[in-house]
Amino acid sequence: MEAIESKICSVPSKKLKPFKSEKAVESTADRISALPKAVLHYILSFLDVRSAVQTSMLSKRWRYIWTTLPYLNFDHILFLAYGWNWGGENLGMDQFLDLIDRVLFLRGGSHIQKFRLYCIRNYFDTGRLHTWTLVAARCNVEEVDIRVSAKEAVELPHCLYISESMSVLKLNLGSKRPKLVLPSSMGLPNLKILHLCSLCFVDDELTNKLLCNCPLLESLIIRYCTLKNVENLKISAPRLKNLVIETCFEDSEVYEESGRSFSCKINVSAPNLISFKCRDHLKREYTLENLYSLVNADIDMYLEEDYDNELLKLPHKRKEEYAQCMIKWLTGLSNIKALTLSDLLLKIVAEVPDVLENLPTSFFKSKYLKLKSGLSKDSIIAICYLLKHFTDIETLVLEITKRVCRWHPMYQYGDESLIYQSLEHIGKRSCRKNVL
Repeated sequence: MEAIESKICSVPSKKLKPFKSEKAVESTADRISALPKAVLHYILSFLDVRSAVQTSMLSKRWRYIWTTLPYLNFDHILFLAYGWNWGGENLGMDQFLDLIDRVLFLRGGSHIQKFRLYCIRNYFDTGRLHTWTLVAARCNVEEVDIRVSAKEAVELPHCLYISESMSVLKLNLGSKRPKLVLPSSMGLPNLKILHLCSLCFVDDELTNKLLCNCPLLESLIIRYCTLKNVENLKISAPRLKNLVIETCFEDSEVYEESGRSFSCKINVSAPNLISFKCRDHLKREYTLENLYSLVNADIDMYLEEDYDNELLKLPHKRKEEYAQCMIKWLTGLSNIKALTLSDLLLKIVAEVPDVLENLPTSFFKSKYLKLKSGLSKDSIIAICYLLKHFTDIETLVLEITKRVCRWHPMYQYGDESLIYQSLEHIGKRSCRKNVL
């Protein structure tokens, strides 16, 4: 800065253009630097931490702004993209971790509104993650969003699990799904959003404490998690509005003559739940209770063997077992307004059509029905059977899921008008542009 000032002063006076008015003077003023600190913090919140730190060179006003920045965005990909990888990516990783250390330890105890850490290209020492989240918790962090690649068990500080300031917690520990070590006591009184992805639960009691001790929880996502030695997963949240459960794994499977069974049972009790999406093994036992407010459900199940196309080759007894699992799901969701079903459920209806015969004709109250289907012969049969029981349907959406779907002559399945009966609107959407 001094060099720049001396250079300006050395310019001959005849080349200097005097200001003609106060308006011209105002036009050269640094108005951004004059903004309140809170506004400057908001501007810097759109940058990653590396870029935010670089603003310290702009002027004296900006020199220490980054040390009190409440939005901390540490992104390894952005860090390397700007060329901070001298000596290769491994050295660049070390520089990235050192940057996090310096930023957190030089900021003092100023409030942290959001702590975001994305580091998915390299594995690193999870002990440093414990230290960083400890600093964030002591700074009364409100939002924690962590996506890392970890090999070893991850243990976050106890103070994070009893934080009264935290409203958002998102954890994604990578493809290895390492164990998440939980403390014996937990309680997050103001947590509203909890996303748990790619990690391993190893204890019934502690896992349920985490899920059930969040009285204000509104959104819960459990995705690609391993349920090791967890027999009963309980989700009980009086204010929960959005629930997503996708692809839960188990280390230990019990083989029976009829196939695999899954030891972990999942119980959901949420009187204010509005939206529920579930993609899991069809034979896993789910108990749905007190879903008085449920409006939308998306049920996309698959066989535990993960060979949905092998359904036709299974013994009839196995098909009936899957059919009963499907009926249990449909019965628990009979009063919702909008329902989405996967192609596997349609195949089961086609293979075991009698499974619906014991249900009353107007059993389901849904106004909106979305079916993911390849529009095969079996799928059309299943749609006809379903529409006999979904008598209140006003909107039917057929999402074509197969890559190639060739039209075939319509066979006589009975009354073809069933597909159009009581419909005010039929929507068809395809995953490919060249279908039909």
